Amino acid sequence: FITSSLFHGSMMHIGMNMMSTMAIGSSLEKQVGSFTMGFTILWGILLTSTIYTGVSWLLYLMFDYERMMYQHSVGFSGVIFQLSVLETNLNPNRMRSVFGFFQVSSKMYPWALLVILQFIMPQISFLGHLSGVLVG
Repeated sequence: FITSSLFHGSMMHIGMNMMSTMAIGSSLEKQVGSFTMGFTILWGILLTSTIYTGVSWLLYLMFDYERMMYQHSVGFSGVIFQLSVLETNLNPNRMRSVFGFFQVSSKMYPWALLVILQFIMPQISFLGHLSGVLVG
């Protein structure tokens, strides 16, 4: 459950996750403190992996959909989505820009990112990112 969040598919994957973590994490850490941030990240790693595995298992049991059971998911993105939800919940009255294209409310920001990123990069793990949003 832990190692999947720490491994990445490429240097670009690591770079994107580092930039996203810095952008979202620095704001959140200033609001909640370093200890709480570290604790939140550790729980996020465990819970996003647990939800990912649980949803994959449920899809298999309910719909006989095996693909998710055998699909690998790597990277810190699920935790980043969790942090994004937490950060937007701490600042609920702000509008957010989605890649400079349009504005959404803070509450809708993680969901807009989830959908837009899936369209821009269809090979990324929708379920991994969705797990992060659900944990947040």
